[in-house]
Amino acid sequence: MGTRDPARPAATGLALGRTARGRPASAILALWCLTWSPGLALAGPLPAPVPVPRPPVAAMPSAPAIVPLPLPRPEEAGPPLPLPSVPPRPEAAGAAPLPRAEAFGPPPPRRAPDPDAPPDPDPVCGPLLAGGKVVARPAAAIAEGDACGVAAPVTLAAVVLRGGRQVALVPPAVMRCDLADRLADWVRDDVAPATAAEGDLLGIADAAAYVCRNRNWAAGARVSEHARGNAIDILAFRFARRTVGWKDPGARDVLAALRASACARFATVLGPGADAFHETDLHVDLEHRRNGFKLCQWTLP
Repeated sequence: MGTRDPARPAATGLALGRTARGRPASAILALWCLTWSPGLALAGPLPAPVPVPRPPVAAMPSAPAIVPLPLPRPEEAGPPLPLPSVPPRPEAAGAAPLPRAEAFGPPPPRRAPDPDAPPDPDPVCGPLLAGGKVVARPAAAIAEGDACGVAAPVTLAAVVLRGGRQVALVPPAVMRCDLADRLADWVRDDVAPATAAEGDLLGIADAAAYVCRNRNWAAGARVSEHARGNAIDILAFRFARRTVGWKDPGARDVLAALRASACARFATVLGPGADAFHETDLHVDLEHRRNGFKLCQWTLP
């Protein structure tokens, strides 16, 4: 047998030209070498891939330019479009229509006091006559001469005590309302309680109230408060047991209480001891003096 040439490959039973399936042996060998031979180096860099040519893209047409139109001139503008009319809403069946709001104008101006209107002659008269503490009636206005008169006199017939009993003035006296009011308070709150030991107070005897004269009837003297209806002369008090005058020595305690209260309530008190004109009566008035000065002259028996 001859020797084998080492340069020739050993027989494998397959021809190198093709494999058993007919594939090229060179292609199989090359694939095997690339996959299972990591030590095998590539001979050089791989060639760059050739780009596949794309079909040309058709150019998109550009949008037309928008040119703003000018606004129409006022004279070129068309007539305004009419607004659609809204039909009135039908009222509910049987429902009464709502009342319309009344239109109020400005408030009427306040009436200014009439400068020509006569003033209230005496604001005391109304409350006095309605207060229930006197029995009196309005009297006609009195005007005598230049110095005498009463704008709103009353005729005082009785004083009503707090228990309701009436103390009559005999005779009824004409005077100003404020004097009647002050006299009623004196009788109700001072005289009746102070004389309770004498029994019920029944009446007051008076000599004069309104009289148009001077003081003490003297010519040339000042006008008396009687001429203004602002004074009254009292002769006595009549009780259920007796009548008490100003010189009764048995009624000194009662007279002392009456003097104290009278001098506190009235502006002028003139009794026995003041002068010869008041020895038998008690004069009380509401004369207005400066600084509220009061005159009280009455000597007890």
